[in-house]
Amino acid sequence: MVPVELLRPASRLLIIAAHPDDETLGAGGLMCLLQRQRDTTVAIAHLTDGAPQDMHDATAAGFRDPGAYAHARRRELNAALEQLPDGTPELYALGFRDQEVAHGLLDAVAVVRGVVETFRPTIVMTHPYEGGHPDHDAAAFAAYAALSGPAAPKPPPRLLEMTSYYWTGDILHSGKFLPSAEPETTLHLSREVLAIKQRMLRCFTSQRRIIDALNVREDERFRPAPHYEFRRPPAAPGCIFYERFNWGLDSATWCEYAEAALKALHIAPIDVCRTAQLWL
Repeated sequence: MVPVELLRPASRLLIIAAHPDDETLGAGGLMCLLQRQRDTTVAIAHLTDGAPQDMHDATAAGFRDPGAYAHARRRELNAALEQLPDGTPELYALGFRDQEVAHGLLDAVAVVRGVVETFRPTIVMTHPYEGGHPDHDAAAFAAYAALSGPAAPKPPPRLLEMTSYYWTGDILHSGKFLPSAEPETTLHLSREVLAIKQRMLRCFTSQRRIIDALNVREDERFRPAPHYEFRRPPAAPGCIFYERFNWGLDSATWCEYAEAALKALHIAPIDVCRTAQLWL
């Protein structure tokens, strides 16, 4: 059973994932349990198609162009979600390029807000702001900003987080959060549910090397989104994982984009989504 302190019965859950497979890594077991309980409606919005334009990932996965790689990742996603008890939830493809969401944060906020207006969730769940991947951080920002400021929905959904991964300078941590003051709920997966999640993950054949490196755990962790200061890097120098790669973006530039977007949206740094404080 899903703890009531995490999700009340009759909830509407919108998962905002940066890439196809992120929803399964962070909340595959949760989605399985929710479908079994049949008292919560789930939808997933993917910011990107998971296919960077630089061809590095596509070539490594055996594809000749990003389009073919993107189609493969979509097929993998559909196959994975079909492993759930009731099959694929409602999906929204938001159309951003992998590794490039930060270059269009205002657009990301607008499309996330549009999905919120369409699906009308009571809970939004997304990535934490941890410096693991710039698109993960952009998802955290887009969800926060879409639910904040003068254009926020009334009442706003609760904003929760699933785990991703973060770097501490020598170790890549996955399945847990950077420490914060927010209380966490740990969902222990039964053997049966864990087996379903593992079947789902095996469908992402192009991502097998990455998924294997993340050491999928026997539990899933969730928490309210902390009060992030998006104008500052989420981790100390040397602990921003994506700066290890030649992706044309560092955390200082990412934060400049975030600060400009906050100003354009008339969201003060202190104007954090109030429902992120609630653990009902």
